[in-house]
Amino acid sequence: MKSATLFLGSALLATLGLAPAFAADAADRRATEDECRVAAIPAHTHTTERTVTEPPRREKRRIARYETIQEPVYECKRIPVYGEREVPVYETVEVPVYRTEQVPVWGEKQVTTYKHVRKPVTIELWNPFGCENECVELWDTCEKVPDGTKTVKAVVAHEERTVACGTRLERKQVGTRMEKVLTGYRTEQVKIGERERRICVGHDEEWIVVAPARARTVTETTQVPCERVTVVPDGTTRDAPLAGTTRVLTQSQYEELLAATR
Repeated sequence: MKSATLFLGSALLATLGLAPAFAADAADRRATEDECRVAAIPAHTHTTERTVTEPPRREKRRIARYETIQEPVYECKRIPVYGEREVPVYETVEVPVYRTEQVPVWGEKQVTTYKHVRKPVTIELWNPFGCENECVELWDTCEKVPDGTKTVKAVVAHEERTVACGTRLERKQVGTRMEKVLTGYRTEQVKIGERERRICVGHDEEWIVVAPARARTVTETTQVPCERVTVVPDGTTRDAPLAGTTRVLTQSQYEELLAATR
């Protein structure tokens, strides 16, 4: 209601040409106790960046001093060395191959004989009018039961026999022969010319720049604790904050600070 009245009053004064004076009075208006409220700015991290210029880094180094000299160039030649050695002589022969077989041994054996017996399948029904239940036969089943033994011809054991199953080729040594073989190499060095080569003859000391000057951005992070503040409406002010608060902020200022902490 107060905001609506203030808006209508501002519009009326603007029509009459008195808006600047009213705006000045509104800006200087003191907030009452009822208009003030206590709010908290949560703890947050405040990050700032600054540019730091680093000077160039120099080091004192020893610089090698070189001279060019002529040096001979050699080439290594490998000369083969031969000798004689005794080499075995082989021939390929056929060797018989055997295998072991299990041969059955036949004889007489006693086996059990069976006969078929028919057995009825019954069901017992309760008879409520008599002492004994009714027994009803449903069908017959056929079962095999042993009724004796008989002698038959069967395999009673196995015996092992070794039989030939073919031949295989096998290499056997039948003698030796002398053969000229390579036993190694002999190395000889032969000068084939000269070449230029730079050699170090000393060192000189001098300061050199190993890293140029550069500017880098340094990020500093500060942990800001939670702060309780007094919030007043926009367009009003207050001389001192409420008890338990640190400062006075308008509603717009409080919302900006609150948005910055997110």
